Amino acid sequence: SSMLNEVENISEDDLLNLLFDIYANENIMKVGYDVKSDFRFLISKKDGFRPLNYYDLMIAYYSWTTSNGPFGIRDFATNYLGVDKCNEDETFNPTGKAKDRVLVTDLEEDKRTNMLVEFFNVISSGRENMKKEFENDFEKEKLFSTIENPLVYVLAKIEATGITVDTNELRNYSKDINDKLKVVTEKIYELAGEEFNISSPKQLGDILFNKLGIESKKKTKTGMSTSAETLE
Repeated sequence: SSMLNEVENISEDDLLNLLFDIYANENIMKVGYDVKSDFRFLISKKDGFRPLNYYDLMIAYYSWTTSNGPFGIRDFATNYLGVDKCNEDETFNPTGKAKDRVLVTDLEEDKRTNMLVEFFNVISSGRENMKKEFENDFEKEKLFSTIENPLVYVLAKIEATGITVDTNELRNYSKDINDKLKVVTEKIYELAGEEFNISSPKQLGDILFNKLGIESKKKTKTGMSTSAETLE
């Protein structure tokens, strides 16, 4: 609690400089959960910001698990670590609806302290568990350490910087595509002898296999396959 009060009394500039120094120190391992959002914020505050020696636990879990998600810290805590207590607090759900989330600074001091302690415990125990998981799976560890984890900073920088778009060129390209699509659509109607919904597998199949008598190469549960792979 006293440590939190000391942090609260630090000016924003001093706190940012402290974070910049920590992230720039290669001798300090920085472990967090979904650190990309932190990186985006810090990139916006300092030109040339580049974190060294960091470990994104969310990306480690994503690289290791066969699950399709969700990957919020509460999901990780409950589904992987079995920490049911995290279900009690909406602050543990960063992927939830914004209106349901509570800022840490708005919590009462005791609740804020308990929440941050739980947060630290989830990251600490999660990191140790993932290290053991990767020891038994070299390929996944390699994927995480050489591709997925380094990519976090790259993506954060791309998202923070953005890209320049030529809107006129995009509009012209869109019009060109639509014009070509109309020509192809009219050709299809001409060959079919009637207009129909080309996007409908049922109607397309009826035209191809029943009206035009094309031999079907594959049958599905709902009828003849009209997938591009089958038709080619």
